Amino acid sequence: MLYRLMEYQRAMFAPFAAWAASAASAFSDLRSPLSQIPGAPAFAAGYDMLYRLGQTYDKPAFGIAAVEHYGCTIPVVEQVVLKKAFCRLLRFVPDPVALGAAASHPRPAVLICAPLAGHHAVMLREVIETLLPEHIVYVTDWVDARCVPLVDGPFDLDDYVTELQEFIRQIGTAEPLHVIAICQATVPALAAISLLASADEPTPRSLILIGGPIDARRSPTAVGKLAADHSLEWFQRNLIYTVPDRYAGAGRKVCPNFLQLAGLMAAQPDLWWRHTGTTIWNSYGGTTSVPKPSGASAMRIMRCLTWRPSSTWIPSRSCSRNFDWRAAIGSYKASPCVRKTSTLQLC
Repeated sequence: MLYRLMEYQRAMFAPFAAWAASAASAFSDLRSPLSQIPGAPAFAAGYDMLYRLGQTYDKPAFGIAAVEHYGCTIPVVEQVVLKKAFCRLLRFVPDPVALGAAASHPRPAVLICAPLAGHHAVMLREVIETLLPEHIVYVTDWVDARCVPLVDGPFDLDDYVTELQEFIRQIGTAEPLHVIAICQATVPALAAISLLASADEPTPRSLILIGGPIDARRSPTAVGKLAADHSLEWFQRNLIYTVPDRYAGAGRKVCPNFLQLAGLMAAQPDLWWRHTGTTIWNSYGGTTSVPKPSGASAMRIMRCLTWRPSSTWIPSRSCSRNFDWRAAIGSYKASPCVRKTSTLQLC
């Protein structure tokens, strides 16, 4: 019901948002007499904030047309390698024509596992630009769950792990691969590679885990404490709602994008007010609805985040065998680089 009410409110607020945008322009445009009155910038900022609160933000494009490399501008080609219901595997590669003879030099492939946590993968644009053009960069580009029809089924932790395995196999058969998992994606990435190692399948050359809750008991955050203080039923009751009829995923249970945005704004209110009228609204404003995991999957997620890396976990529906965290950890233990940058305690 809350999701439907928010859609009604957004529709009713649309005319007022349009008026607020016109008022903000009138107080900020130097050709307007209103821009000359005392306090005009403050009025413009206030009206712009009202406009943005009622604005619907579409998914921003990556927009990586070219990168600078040693004083040269090198065009970048964006490709969709694999398209799944909940995720697209994107590939960013320097244009071989622009590289000329340098195109024949081998470039390592890097898979960036973006978090499925309400943000679009476009938030990692600077990471991609930094890795280019000396790497071929792959990115997990998650689809807004409200746009995924119910016929495509649920998407829980087992599906997440299986999907990452498929992406790693897809890339690894063509070129040497390194994996970088960020924030929420660290646990599924470690699980996927552990499964591959346990099955004696080829694994990536390196695994880097950044800012992820591998063991949520270490350096607990406010989010971790919130999860520990409330039951799974509380989260399902207060954060999970049904997608309205106007979207392709009508009827799907999700954590709505407006709750994701409200959480971001509540966590850093000063940041949003300071950046009124800048690209932070276009980037962060376009949040996604996250699919609701099954109850069993959610409980396994909570247990995974309180286990040490030497623990084991038994996947259920999508995976047919057990895995041991140590199978993946042992593959990279000899690398001091990974040991320093990873969130794992390998010693």
